[in-house]
Amino acid sequence: MAALAALLIAVGAFGSWVAADSAVDLKGIEGDGVLTLAIALVIAATLIVARLRRATPSRWTLLGCAVLVVAIAAYDIVDVFGTGFGPLGGTVGWGLWLTLAAGFALLTIALRDWRTHAEGKR
Repeated sequence: MAALAALLIAVGAFGSWVAADSAVDLKGIEGDGVLTLAIALVIAATLIVARLRRATPSRWTLLGCAVLVVAIAAYDIVDVFGTGFGPLGGTVGWGLWLTLAAGFALLTIALRDWRTHAEGKR
């Protein structure tokens, strides 16, 4: 499931983050989407290394990455709503919404794994 969340974060980075009529469509990779794409790559690398070692992925890494993705996406959504994207009157694009949703999905997965691990130590 974490791999799917990472894939969706990466897809969201290439999607529309700000849309204003048919002439303006800013992709995530033209701004903070570069950061979320890099985070998606870190998540993928963490999952691959864990698979090769036949271990569980680092809970700290997944949790930290999830928090960062959610924070970046939330900040950019507030920024778009707050500025209205200047005189063009832009709206939040599908890529930014996808990034936020996938970030929350990863956060849920990381917290669930954290709880499962904590309960296993009792």
